[in-house]
Amino acid sequence: MNRVFILGAGFSKAINPVMPVLGELTKGVEDVLRAQNIEIGNDLGAIGDAERWLSSLAEPAPWLSPAEQLRNTALFTDVSQAIHEIINANQQTAVTAEAPDWLLALVRYWHNTDANVITFNYDCLVELAYLDAMTSAGVYWPWDLYTIPITPAWARVGGGARQKLESFQLLKLHGSLDWWYSGPDAESSDPIYWMGWTGHFQETMRPLWGEFGGERIVMDKLPMLVPPAATKGPYYKNRLLAAQWADAAAALRDADELVIMGYSAPATDLTVTTLITTQFKGNTIVPVNRDRGLIKRAAELGDRRNPPRVVKDFIDPKANVMQRWTGAFAS
Repeated sequence: MNRVFILGAGFSKAINPVMPVLGELTKGVEDVLRAQNIEIGNDLGAIGDAERWLSSLAEPAPWLSPAEQLRNTALFTDVSQAIHEIINANQQTAVTAEAPDWLLALVRYWHNTDANVITFNYDCLVELAYLDAMTSAGVYWPWDLYTIPITPAWARVGGGARQKLESFQLLKLHGSLDWWYSGPDAESSDPIYWMGWTGHFQETMRPLWGEFGGERIVMDKLPMLVPPAATKGPYYKNRLLAAQWADAAAALRDADELVIMGYSAPATDLTVTTLITTQFKGNTIVPVNRDRGLIKRAAELGDRRNPPRVVKDFIDPKANVMQRWTGAFAS
């Protein structure tokens, strides 16, 4: 059985409830920007939908004056920085707690089966669990899981090389808190740098490479996060990020079963839903979620000419569905 996994915000929230979903993230962004005396205007309240609001900032409406469009562009950049700040702070809180048993069992299962894991989460909780779960000899880094040739940031100042260890493939299609680049307006060949760290659950995440300058190594870079807006085209032009999407498509084509963990598959996420519908050729979709509405949405993700079977056993608004799936297949 060749399974491919898709992870959404609900997966990180199942690891620790401090991790935000989109609605909670929006409230946090408002608070951060207001604390910095950045005016966000009234459009978010009028639209009532964070994704649509962010899309309106990314692609300013033609009825706005040039000055208003530039202000929206600047606000979009401020929002992106605020998202990085909020999720990073929540992650630091989450890692001080114990890792759920189901998470470590799931990561070991992924490692043992050489799984392809597609995620839309920015946080590094899966990578942290990987460091906790690996008990065989070797020095493990989160970098081991990335399929694209991300450059360790220390290479910019002459740091030594290190060979990656073999494990499962973690495809972070919307970027990562520890990835840095020159921004969405950079050349498509712009490299992505990994700002190294290590750690374990119930500890802090410790940055590496202080002897090489620490955060100053990427002082001229921006966090590589694809914001939760409907319009993401400028971000996908980066060839390394696009290569991950190509890897995800290849994994979906080869999969017999698609396991969707904590991803709500919203109708507005056209890029992702189209990716699944056109590339997944398997016969089974397994939603692992507390939202019963995902049963219908999962059925619509398959090829209309050959609709997949949707397994409903792991949809339950009152249960720990991640633990249920892991107990059934990864224990």
